[in-house]
Amino acid sequence: MGCGVVVTPELVRQEWEQLESWSPVRAAREARQFIQRQPAVTAYVCALLEEQGLAATSFGLELAHTVERVYRRTLGGTPVSVSEHDVEIAAEETEKRFADLACGLHVPPRAGENPQGNLC
Repeated sequence: MGCGVVVTPELVRQEWEQLESWSPVRAAREARQFIQRQPAVTAYVCALLEEQGLAATSFGLELAHTVERVYRRTLGGTPVSVSEHDVEIAAEETEKRFADLACGLHVPPRAGENPQGNLC
């Protein structure tokens, strides 16, 4: 983030705890509003986690909502809706960075796998 804004673990924790403290009625209202503000993010999270089930998808959406709340709090306003194009770019960059990270990790091969010992 630019402009000298620092996102601390404590700030993220505060936003997460506040979100978790909502009543079911407020949580449903806030979720509807998030989905309306961030349809591309919502679609991405749902597509990414659909095979993991409803609990994983709900958790993923709560995480995305928390990130939005952190941005809102640190930048002083509601973030603009993230476009589908921006979601695609972010997903590609995330995949690339995780792949780069994973290539540096030593993972013992399982029976029948390539004995290289890493994920690349």
